[in-house]
Amino acid sequence: MTLWVMFAIVFTLMVWGADLTSVSGIFLVVLLAAPLAFLLRHVYRREHVPSFTTALVLIAAYCPNALKSLEQGFSFPLPASVDAVALALLAFLFFVVIALLAGQLTAGIFERPAKSIEFLVTAGRPEFGALAIGITAGISTISGFNAGLWSHYADTVQAESGGIRLELLYFPILFGFSAAMGRATLKEVIGEKLQTSRAALMASLWIGTVALLFIAQSRRMMLGALILSIASAWLDTTRISVVRTGFVSAGLAFLGGVLVVGSYLWRQEGPTGNAVEHMRVISGRSVDIAAASQNFTERLTYLWIDSTSIDHFEALEGRFDLWDAFSTTVIKATPGIVMPDKYLTDKIVCERAYESLGMVTDLPCTPITEGLIFGGIFGLLVTAMCFGLTLGIVTTLYRRGSFAMITLSGVALSNLLLIECSAFPIVDAIRLLLLTISMTAVIAWSLRLLNRMRTSNTIIQVHGHRHPRGVYSRAATSEK
Repeated sequence: MTLWVMFAIVFTLMVWGADLTSVSGIFLVVLLAAPLAFLLRHVYRREHVPSFTTALVLIAAYCPNALKSLEQGFSFPLPASVDAVALALLAFLFFVVIALLAGQLTAGIFERPAKSIEFLVTAGRPEFGALAIGITAGISTISGFNAGLWSHYADTVQAESGGIRLELLYFPILFGFSAAMGRATLKEVIGEKLQTSRAALMASLWIGTVALLFIAQSRRMMLGALILSIASAWLDTTRISVVRTGFVSAGLAFLGGVLVVGSYLWRQEGPTGNAVEHMRVISGRSVDIAAASQNFTERLTYLWIDSTSIDHFEALEGRFDLWDAFSTTVIKATPGIVMPDKYLTDKIVCERAYESLGMVTDLPCTPITEGLIFGGIFGLLVTAMCFGLTLGIVTTLYRRGSFAMITLSGVALSNLLLIECSAFPIVDAIRLLLLTISMTAVIAWSLRLLNRMRTSNTIIQVHGHRHPRGVYSRAATSEK
């Protein structure tokens, strides 16, 4: 039953808005929707929640208007033929299959390192790890707002190089912390036993992180954080309250609608330097649902860039290779204190290849596009396996189950859900993990040291205030 529901959702998403005039297009959509639904059903398990989240976000990014594109092709800003769209969809299916397979096969390799990392960031106590990762999230949030890096869609974004830039951790840690907080909150709310005061506190913290994600204005991160929270809470909760689950489901559906509509209104108003004032302004605006839906689907340009790359493959290939992309990615990810000249190196992405076609602009460079341009079919295989290897690391961290480790898994997963993560997302994911682990470990072990000092002082005070016992001589005791 679950498989058929997933197939119906994927198929409807692909054919929505099409004229249904192309029989071959409909046939191809069915051939694509069937394996995608099977993959979703396969990873719809407790131990594969990161893979399920990634697959859903990729499908939501690639599948809308797929049949319409198969019927008409693309004409903006570079044309792409119908045949190129079909090949791009097949490349997308190939990429997803290889990535998910590689993620599952490599997840077991990192079990022992993940266990060591958990001990490091929790100081042997999960509560210390949760508090430490929360403090780290708070520090990165303050740094992000101070540096003006609080939104992807604001006119205050700065990109100054050099120094220790904690603000670069803001979006990844916010995503991971929101996902972990949402998971804990939903498990508390839909479970059979509910502690009202605790659930209210957790829910307020979670809604606060969702608000910050909304201000950040990355729809993929909002969608990914909600999916990760909901799927992990649902699959991890053995006994649920049916009534509360129904109310929570309705509330989450309402929240999702508010985020989509609010994001559309935010972008209609244009970039801003004051988030609070901007939210006040858009709260009084009316919205055309059809226009909002069209705006959302038109911004999903990943199928276009892949199709165009296939259609203009002969003009784009050969200028750069996978080694150029990998080496420059490593250089840019290296701390400036180790490699001061790294800012003189330009990162090789698909935009550099498109400059030969006269397109000097920001492009949604996907791993599929860069794999094809830099290495053909073999390059696509390499980028898919690299993507899957990163997913394997995320899955291993997630399976540890503690709050801190789920947050860390979200930190690495956020880089994948951006989709425009270059050909080698594992490089940036490892850099983010190392920075987050370092900060969190220092805080966690400091908390443990303070706790041990406080415990020692308490023991000393207890012994110092103990009432003296009566002491009798042996002779007197014997006579008594």
